[in-house]
Amino acid sequence: MGVEMQEILNVLPLVTDIQLLKSSNTIEFILDNVQAQAKDYQHSVCVGLLLCEEKILYDVIFKHISLLFASLEEAQDYGLELRKKHWWLWCRADGDIGTNVEQMASILDQLLSFRHYLISLISNHSKN
Repeated sequence: MGVEMQEILNVLPLVTDIQLLKSSNTIEFILDNVQAQAKDYQHSVCVGLLLCEEKILYDVIFKHISLLFASLEEAQDYGLELRKKHWWLWCRADGDIGTNVEQMASILDQLLSFRHYLISLISNHSKN
């Protein structure tokens, strides 16, 4: 990953503030005003977006999201991670994504769209 992925992220219009953390094979960046990360695990790359604060994700919504991940084939590569009192939405992609601008743009677009959908679920639930 590293420099090659960083160069790809540099050409994508919604990506800003790119920082390479060489010691952990991680790139931190901002995607459409949302904190994001990409991590290289050699066999695959995981890209994550900050989703929400821990206390905002109610059990009902968490169960709904878990069912989405389990039941929809297109959501099989997604997951949630609780880190430092915030939920992160992650997507796993093939390792060569870090060398292809179109693939990276597509993954980031899908991840951002899925995040918007989940945020709307969370917002609608908190209004009720």
